[in-house]
Amino acid sequence: MTPEDLYLQAVVNRHRLPAPDPAAHHIRRRLEPLLQSWAGAHLESVTLSGSQAKGSALRDGDVDLFLSLAPDTPSPLAVLHSSLAARFCDYLP
Repeated sequence: MTPEDLYLQAVVNRHRLPAPDPAAHHIRRRLEPLLQSWAGAHLESVTLSGSQAKGSALRDGDVDLFLSLAPDTPSPLAVLHSSLAARFCDYLP
């Protein structure tokens, strides 16, 4: 490894969260009932994804959630996306 690589690795390690991050799981549990009320019976699961799921999240990072919807969900994806964005546009945790 080059000195530059070692430096970058040290910086990232200083800012990395311990895995698993309990705060990310708390956020998922807190949002799940709200997502369930939005999607109804079409919501199959809510799981952590992205850097939180991989264990490479940084302290100031975001929390990505993967929503699994039933195959018989009636709306097209674009409509679902707009509806979800509208539902949470003013949401503050």
